[in-house]
Amino acid sequence: MPLFPRDPTPSWQDWARFPDESERPDMWRGLTLAWVPLLGPSGNFVADVSRGLNHGALTNMEQVDDWVVNEKGWAIKFRGTSGEFANVSNVGTLGYNATNEATMIASVSVASGFSGTGGIADQSDATSTNRGFQMFYQSNTIKFRARAGGNQTASSGTLSFPHSGVFVGTYSGSDAAVRIYVDGVEVGADTDSVGATWNNTLTGDFTMGRLHGNVFPLGGEINYVICLNRRLTASEIASDWLDPMAMFRPLPLAVSAFVPAAGITDGEIAAATGPKRHDVDLPPAEVVAY
Repeated sequence: MPLFPRDPTPSWQDWARFPDESERPDMWRGLTLAWVPLLGPSGNFVADVSRGLNHGALTNMEQVDDWVVNEKGWAIKFRGTSGEFANVSNVGTLGYNATNEATMIASVSVASGFSGTGGIADQSDATSTNRGFQMFYQSNTIKFRARAGGNQTASSGTLSFPHSGVFVGTYSGSDAAVRIYVDGVEVGADTDSVGATWNNTLTGDFTMGRLHGNVFPLGGEINYVICLNRRLTASEIASDWLDPMAMFRPLPLAVSAFVPAAGITDGEIAAATGPKRHDVDLPPAEVVAY
C-alpha cells in the first residue's frame, strides 16, 4: 500500500517534517538528502525533505507529463532522454567527509528496453569527474560506485528488466568496501580500496536521472532517492529500510482519556483535548486525522 493517496492532489500535510513528529525518529539519524516524489508533485522541482534544503530543479521536464503514478505511488518519470534530469549544484559533502561513510537508497522502476546504462543518482566533485558516488544500472545489473581517483564498484547479479525495486548502496572507509542491496538482500560487494578517504573536499552537483556530465540518462521512474552520512548495516537494510517511508509517517494524534463533567459541550471537549501536534506551519484546516 502506498503511504499517500494516489490522486492528483499533493498530500503535503500528511507527512512528518521533523524527527519528533515521526513514528520512526531513529531513521532520521545521518539523513542528509531526501528527494521523495512519493510525497506528491511539487511542480518544476523536487523538494529535499531532509531539512537540508537541497531542492533539485527539473530540467526539460513538465509536471503534467513527468509526475506520474506507479504501483508505489507518485514518481518522476525519466524517458531515457539526455536533457531530462533533476539537479542541485554545490551541495557540499552531504556529511561524507565527517564520517567517511555513505548510504544511498533509491526506489526505482527501470523500464523495459533500457538495459544499457542509466544513471539513477550521482554526486560528483565539481573539479573532478573521478570523485563521487553513483548509483546506476548497466547491462541488466544495478551498481553502486565510489570514486576517488579510481573506481570501486559493487554490482548485482543479472536482473530482468523491467524491474521495480528498492536499491541500497553503502560505502565504508573503515573496511574499504562498497556494497549493493536489492530489496533488502546484499547482492554484490567490492572490497578493493579506492585509495582515498572522503576527508577531502567533495563539492559539486547532486543529480537524479543521469550521471555526471549529462551522460547515461535513466529510462524509468523514481519514487525516492535518500542519502545518509552513515553506512547502514545489513540488518537495518533488511528490516527498517525496506520501507524508508516509515520515517515520514507522523505520530498518531493524541486521544484524551478524561471523562467530562455533566453539561460540558462537545465543542468545549474538542477545544480542551486536541488534536495536539507539533506545529508544522500548516493551517489548522489542513490537519488530517489518521
